[in-house]
Amino acid sequence: MIKGVNKQIIEISDTGNHSFERAILFVRPDSLGLGSDELDRHARDYLSQVRLRRSFYSHRGTWGAFGRIFAGALIGAGVMAIALLYFFV
Repeated sequence: MIKGVNKQIIEISDTGNHSFERAILFVRPDSLGLGSDELDRHARDYLSQVRLRRSFYSHRGTWGAFGRIFAGALIGAGVMAIALLYFFV
């Protein structure tokens, strides 16, 4: 949903990437004075520089996810043990 009526949008239908069919960029109000050719050039330059970061969890694999869950359970058990010792001693 787009709020407002004064939004200028650039849609790039040929991104040069086999994974993405198009990109939609919202133009900042202070850049509205630029010509359409210059805005298009800036948009294509920006898209050529965009690098997608891999998800934090995706490169760790199954053992990395298991390790994070195990470490969390171990920390939780330690906190619970300290709490029980505090209340019963």
